[in-house]
Amino acid sequence: MDGRIEVDYLSARALKLVVVLETLRAGVYGEKSPESQLIVPDAIWTDALKFILRQLRFYLTAGLKVNAEKRDQICMVEKWQELNRRSFRATLKATLKELSVSESEATLDFVVRMRNRLVHEGNFLCETIGVGYSHPLGESPDKTKEFLFLVAFLDRVVLQMLGLGTYVRKDSSEPDAAGPDE
Repeated sequence: MDGRIEVDYLSARALKLVVVLETLRAGVYGEKSPESQLIVPDAIWTDALKFILRQLRFYLTAGLKVNAEKRDQICMVEKWQELNRRSFRATLKATLKELSVSESEATLDFVVRMRNRLVHEGNFLCETIGVGYSHPLGESPDKTKEFLFLVAFLDRVVLQMLGLGTYVRKDSSEPDAAGPDE
């Protein structure tokens, strides 16, 4: 029982860190106009969707013989509208740039993958990593290492925001062990 409580505790703490990251991103990037969060202008995307979804509906029905209920689920305009929104990774990268925070691409990739796994599946990355995939934290990744990596990442972000970005790492197993990109 105690082991399960510890895992739940780590998961809950990691999700709180993700909320801090999301709040920081929303606070900086969310202040931008809604149009700046789109990949292409809304009017162009809406016109493109009309064409795309008309063709898709036809192909699903005539070509693949998908029933109407499933076809309608696949062709929901609301779902497709989301494809025109910048990704979490892109908005996080823009946020860090705006705040003059420098982190390596490897670190950003790992943080985004960890965040996505925690938010969408409720697991740490190490719990669901596929066979043959190399974990960025080394041969024996665990929940504690991932949690501490996220803590260290947010610590570095805050320190750099305050102009105190110089630090030394003791653990060279992290994806960007040399520190932030210059």
